[in-house]
Amino acid sequence: MIKRRIFRSVVAGTAGILVLPFMAVAANAATAAPSELTVPDTAPTWATPANAAGTPAATDKISIRVALQLRNAGSAERAALAVSDPASRNYGQYLSAAQFNARYAPTEASVARVKNFLAGNGLTVTGQAAGNRWVSATGTVAQLDKAFHTTLRTYTYRGDQRRAPSSDVKVPSTVAADVSTVTGLTQGRP
Repeated sequence: MIKRRIFRSVVAGTAGILVLPFMAVAANAATAAPSELTVPDTAPTWATPANAAGTPAATDKISIRVALQLRNAGSAERAALAVSDPASRNYGQYLSAAQFNARYAPTEASVARVKNFLAGNGLTVTGQAAGNRWVSATGTVAQLDKAFHTTLRTYTYRGDQRRAPSSDVKVPSTVAADVSTVTGLTQGRP
């Protein structure tokens, strides 16, 4: 009887010791930051080290827009080509804005994820497009650098000083499928 109790205690203790490392790995996986994915073509080709002229102040405020991916984007593209092709049976049969939005507009869930990402990085969400096409926000240079894992710099281009990200921006994998592009980081002609 005593031998059985000792054996059970040893087995239970050993099982607990074996489970602890797995619990620690699971806890770390649950708290680990999501992976980041690059949003292509968000840094202009002229934003090169050779053109670098400085860095904007970390406290400068900038307004941006995060454009969202269309739902069923492939189908939307095929529909747009069909209504524009005289050889198509759908030629000239355009959708109304309401019909387009019902079929292809980003979902409220996509908008919510993007808004949460922006607010979670200290940015102030300032608007949302009809049809959920984009979310606008403002933030400081420091907040935008952190949120999009890039560094905003000032570059000399075509005789002007312009702000732009030093690399294509990155977003967490949790919103990557929702984000089409980010505008406003690159400054146009003064």
